[in-house]
Amino acid sequence: MTRRGRLVAVLGAAAYLCGWAFGSRPLGTVGVGLLVSVGLAWASLRLAGTVRLRRELPKSRLIEGDDVSVSLDVELPGGIPAASVSLTERVAGERCETYLTRRSGRYSGRYVLRAVARGRFRVEQVEVALEDAFGLARRQRSLPEEAALVVYPRLVELAGLFSESGLRWWDGRRLLLRRAAGFELHGVREYERGDSLRAVHWPSTARRGDLMVKDLEDAPRAEVAVVLDGHRVPTFGRPPETPFDAQVRAAGSIVLAHVKRGRSAQLVVNCSPQVTVQVSSRRGLDEALEQLATARPNGLRGVETLLAGPRRLEVADITVVTANLSRPLADALARRAAARQGAALVFVDAASYGGRRFPEPSLPRLQAAGVPVSIVQRGCDLRAALEGAHRAEAASG
Repeated sequence: MTRRGRLVAVLGAAAYLCGWAFGSRPLGTVGVGLLVSVGLAWASLRLAGTVRLRRELPKSRLIEGDDVSVSLDVELPGGIPAASVSLTERVAGERCETYLTRRSGRYSGRYVLRAVARGRFRVEQVEVALEDAFGLARRQRSLPEEAALVVYPRLVELAGLFSESGLRWWDGRRLLLRRAAGFELHGVREYERGDSLRAVHWPSTARRGDLMVKDLEDAPRAEVAVVLDGHRVPTFGRPPETPFDAQVRAAGSIVLAHVKRGRSAQLVVNCSPQVTVQVSSRRGLDEALEQLATARPNGLRGVETLLAGPRRLEVADITVVTANLSRPLADALARRAAARQGAALVFVDAASYGGRRFPEPSLPRLQAAGVPVSIVQRGCDLRAALEGAHRAEAASG
């Protein structure tokens, strides 16, 4: 019952008592009428039946920075229709209250989320409120949270890559990229003369009583790896204008460029948990974009562990996208360059997003070691920075 309904109920009760006390039938009739109207309003909402909600999101892929229109459709099967229906829910940290209009027995409406940031957002705290025509009674019901909103990063299409300038060594010779290959178990077969005993599949041999060997087939692996560093990322700015959002856009754009050239790529998201996605087709690209949409800067290990040591990546080329160029990471990149292994760096300048600027001595050192470096700053042309059309100077003070 609303505040107005309570006041009308009190006024009706007072009118009825006064009419009874003073013997005034008209006053008593007014009091009874007010009480009956409140009761009918309350009963009509209780007879409205089960609330059915249908939410319609845009069918196209949602990209960060775009406005998102959400259509709502509420059905009240059976009972007396409510005069006013409103729906309140929280999406992407924003509280959205929508008043629905009645058309052909249904209540419909829409709301717009402005400039949505990257991420996966659940539709939370869904409540529907029903009111009668006079605003005397109100019924609120919580509805199940069944929808989720996935907003993908805004990528750019690249005609070239800044790291291609590093495909020639200092003596002018061309670095040839080889497709790394391995072997996958395709099945087992009977042993034939000349087969190596190292290929014996002992479980099948024991089960069948005959010597069985592994039937292996060549399986290509990723040629390049793009590593998104989510370890200790500075938290300047607000989404989508943060250093980590810029890292996500850069990493996704580089992966997209490799896939369009027909190269098998590997996306490594150094967050918690760490995720690795093999990208060699459109399907793999969709999975990679899904991981980029939900990535958060909560990594537990430094990205340098992926360049050296037992956890290192076994690929021909590695591009690291980071906003935290630590000394161990710079050392690992320099060692790869000295060993004539592909290594490139995309450095997101966190200071340009509002932080204090500090000297970054590792950048000139990496460039001198032959590591291609692209510097991404707030407001810069990401396409130009990643293509190498222009070079930002390393901050020295």
